[in-house]
Amino acid sequence: MDVTTSDLLAHSVGLTPEPYSQSYATELHKRLSSEQFDPNNRVFQTHTETNTTTPNEMNQIYERLLAGELLSPSSTSIALDILSRQHLNRRIPRYLPKSVQVLHKTGSLADHLNDAGIIRIDDHNTLIVSIFSRGHASTEAGEDDIAHIANRAVQIILNQSSHTIV
Repeated sequence: MDVTTSDLLAHSVGLTPEPYSQSYATELHKRLSSEQFDPNNRVFQTHTETNTTTPNEMNQIYERLLAGELLSPSSTSIALDILSRQHLNRRIPRYLPKSVQVLHKTGSLADHLNDAGIIRIDDHNTLIVSIFSRGHASTEAGEDDIAHIANRAVQIILNQSSHTIV
């Protein structure tokens, strides 16, 4: 979770934001866990009229971001920098070599686990990937599945010619 989101969540449950520590994370999790989610809220609905996106739409956003079609050059640089600072790295980046740069945004809600981003494999190979999932036996199992899918995709790219694949 990025710092801005963490701060907003902390405020929403009466905590003062502070730098990450295990005790702070435990208290934030405890307070968030005690909050009740409304299953009728539109974010839990499956129809497309809600505030949702698809993996294909996320890929298009990242492709346009990389092409400089969404923001000014300086704002594009800032957006990519923010994506590169993701702290939740148990999904797409988990099994990738350390030499691979991952710029991504995770999403989690109830049993939905998602990760979408840009994988810069090397100077000649970039992969844009969005993995949306649900119904895993556990969060850990879902994160592991996402990590394996991303790793397999990178391995396929490494065995092909240089290009960007969406």
